[in-house]
Amino acid sequence: MAEDVITYLKGRMAEILVERIFVNSEYHAFNFGTPWKFRTLSMLRGKEKPHASTKMEDTFYMRTDEPDFAVCPKYTLRPKEFIEVKFRMAVNLKDIQDKDIKETCEFWTQTASDIPLSVVVVNCTQRPYFRVLRPPYVDNNNLFIPLIPFMEVGWKINPSIYTNVEDLISSGVFAGVCF
Repeated sequence: MAEDVITYLKGRMAEILVERIFVNSEYHAFNFGTPWKFRTLSMLRGKEKPHASTKMEDTFYMRTDEPDFAVCPKYTLRPKEFIEVKFRMAVNLKDIQDKDIKETCEFWTQTASDIPLSVVVVNCTQRPYFRVLRPPYVDNNNLFIPLIPFMEVGWKINPSIYTNVEDLISSGVFAGVCF
């Protein structure tokens, strides 16, 4: 149980940090994934308390093929990109072979969406702590293409906001969960 809680916390902390980077720059970030939809619907129907869990909700927490949020420029509601955030202890830029990430990318490739999905991989051991996997995701050998440092993707991210978040991770925000 404790390991599940720690794993959940790491993932949520990473999601929140990425979301806040976007929101404090030039974007809106809208929670998108199925777990959010089912939790919100249950709460709005008055059937569940805010932190209660249902079997259906638990089932969808196991899914990894939907993005965490949609990112839109501040002055439009048209999503520019979908973002999936993954926390990993360490990241190898040249060869990250991860079943969870691969399933997400394969699902998204099959949806034929005109809005791209970027996978932001957050780690706590090596700067830059935020790296991005973008379409086409894999090369001809079905290996992930190299991850791109977050600030090199081309998003209009406030550099001081990003630096502050990187410094926050360096200072030990993941202390106790990075082991």
